[in-house]
Amino acid sequence: MPGLPMYPYLAVDQFLQTLLGTRALASALELGVIDVLADEASSAPALAARLRLDGNGCLLLTELLRHAGMLEQHGDALALSDAFRAALAFRDLMEAKIAFSTLLLPDLVQGLTALVADPPAFLARSRALALFRYDRALDTAADNLADTERWLRLTTVLTRYEAAPLLDRLPLGGHFRLLDIGGNSGELARQALARHPQLRAVVADLPAVCALGRRHLAQAPERARIEFLAGDALTAPLPTDCDLVCFKSMLHDWPEAQARTLLSRAVAALRPGGRVVIFERRRLEQLAAPPAFGQLPVLLFAGFYRTADFYVQTLTGLGLMGIEAEVVELDLPFMLVTAHKPTAGAAAPHRQG
Repeated sequence: MPGLPMYPYLAVDQFLQTLLGTRALASALELGVIDVLADEASSAPALAARLRLDGNGCLLLTELLRHAGMLEQHGDALALSDAFRAALAFRDLMEAKIAFSTLLLPDLVQGLTALVADPPAFLARSRALALFRYDRALDTAADNLADTERWLRLTTVLTRYEAAPLLDRLPLGGHFRLLDIGGNSGELARQALARHPQLRAVVADLPAVCALGRRHLAQAPERARIEFLAGDALTAPLPTDCDLVCFKSMLHDWPEAQARTLLSRAVAALRPGGRVVIFERRRLEQLAAPPAFGQLPVLLFAGFYRTADFYVQTLTGLGLMGIEAEVVELDLPFMLVTAHKPTAGAAAPHRQG
């Protein structure tokens, strides 16, 4: 779509290319090396003395960072490169990707063969998938909130940046009530409402997620216009007066039968003339470049992603009109699928782009 902005946060992956470089960055963030160099240039021996690090270890760390393009040498002093300083503006995303990729590393080392040959066996052994225990989000007991918060922090950070490419493509001026199914911490709804003051939102998700979402948005100016609806979206009652229903990075979690059920329930929640929006990673086909280590979560979950055809066919079968599908190139491709619920007597073919 012409005229849309580039997204500077994508620069983060440039510095998460390799396992060794990413782990060096993780250590440098943890030990305070990046914080010191963000303020002023320093030699490796001075860094070691200031931060009470082993001299040889600090030299090794800074050399790894330099060869990864994060540091530059100026005489005896080291400084952050301009490109890395720009990427550091998205430190929350950088740290989330590091943490999640590190969590997934054992799955890659021990399970890639199973992922290719026997996906159910891979899923059964995956350490990372054990983090996403949705059954632990069915109530708000303290230990369930703690477990849910571990993965909610990650998904909230990802949505913080992935919301803009979606919202930049959606003219929402004529919409008034958004239902975000599987809306997580409410971050997408918050950003939509910040752009469109006429809009109100209902975020439907599991009870622990909703409790944490209320906490996440407690100080947000948009909080009074966002309602959290706790329950299982496959079975719980949903509002029926919405003119916009959104699924962001949610439907790939479900097998086809349940995904169709969720879409059917979304259509039922829509007023005539309302719109369904699906924003999901697209099934990987041909990689344009070698993936970064920081993209490991996307790669290991690649078997869950679909092409737009499944959603287009499902929405067509549900009687929606004006169906459009667009590929959105970000770190790896997303797809945006939109459709309208017809008003009385309306009929129109769908279009894919």
